[in-house]
Amino acid sequence: MMYEVFLPLLKFSWDCIWCFMIDMIFFFYIDEHLADYGISLAELIFETLYLYSDRPSQAAVEFVIVKSLKESTFVKAFTGMLVQTADKCVKAGTISVYYKLLRWSCLLLRWNTDILTAKTAFAKLSVVQGNLLFSLLQGPYRVKRATKHIFCYTLAQVYLVCFGSIIFFRPEAENHGNNSGARPF
Repeated sequence: MMYEVFLPLLKFSWDCIWCFMIDMIFFFYIDEHLADYGISLAELIFETLYLYSDRPSQAAVEFVIVKSLKESTFVKAFTGMLVQTADKCVKAGTISVYYKLLRWSCLLLRWNTDILTAKTAFAKLSVVQGNLLFSLLQGPYRVKRATKHIFCYTLAQVYLVCFGSIIFFRPEAENHGNNSGARPF
C-alpha cells in the first residue's frame, strides 16, 4: 500500500506535516500513478484527518483532493470514506472536523459532477451534508458564517454546471410556422 511508505513522515510535528504535504503535491504532478494508488490515497487522507489544523495544510490537502477527483477509483473510495467518517464524527466530533468534512464534500460536488447522476451516492452524500450543516449551524457565529458561505457557493457552482448548459446553450428553436412565443436567447 502506498500509505505505508508515508507513515514514517507522520510524527505529529509541523515539519513532518509539511514534508507530507510537499511529497503528496509533488506526487500528484505525475498523473499516471493516480489510478494505481487512488484507494490508498483516500485512506491516507482520512487517517490523517485530525492533523490538518492549520489553513496551509488544509489547503494542501484540498489541492490533492481536487487533483485526484478526476480518477474514478479515488472518487468511489473517497465518497465512501467521507460518508463513513462523517457518520462517525457527527455523533462525537469537533466543529473543526465537521467543517473539514463539509468542505471536502463540497469539493466533491463541485469538481466531480458525475456524482449527481449516481442516485444512491448523491443521496448518502446529501444526508451527510445535512447532518454536518445541522451540527455546524449550531456553532459560533464565525463558523455559521463560513458554513453558509461555503455551502451556498458550492450550491451555486453546481447549479451553474448542471443547468447553465441547458439554459444558456440551448439550440435555437426552430420556427416551422409555430409562433408559440419560444425565442432563442
